[in-house]
Amino acid sequence: MNTHTQKSDFEVLKGHQKAAWASGDYSAIGVTMQIVGELLAETLNLPAGSQVLDVASGNGSTSLAFARQFHDVVSTDFVDALLEKGAQRAAAEGFAIEFETADAENLPFDDKAFDAVVSTFGVMFAPSQTQVAQEMLRIVEDWPSDAR
Repeated sequence: MNTHTQKSDFEVLKGHQKAAWASGDYSAIGVTMQIVGELLAETLNLPAGSQVLDVASGNGSTSLAFARQFHDVVSTDFVDALLEKGAQRAAAEGFAIEFETADAENLPFDDKAFDAVVSTFGVMFAPSQTQVAQEMLRIVEDWPSDAR
């Protein structure tokens, strides 16, 4: 398979995934996994005020966990309906999280724009795991260059 065909296949797959994730109420399931984001935020133990990017955030459970620990959070997903649910949850809890539509394989952020980049379950569904990993490494501050 050549690179062009692979990209086209990935785009078709992403289109199907996007429709599937938007078709139901994922947020009803996502809140049951809230503990995962809470444990991740607690384990990372970042200094308050850290710039955190949550990639493929779904309904924002992990984003909320980091906001509760006083971080500046940007929550991304490529499904607008999921981001809307996350924004509703953040507003209800009084958190100013930025929600932005973004593809995990092509993140619209500058190099080294964040202190930490996280994802709980979302990025595992991206067609190109290598591309997602490269993007996440690209945007995080001070990641050891030999880890790339």
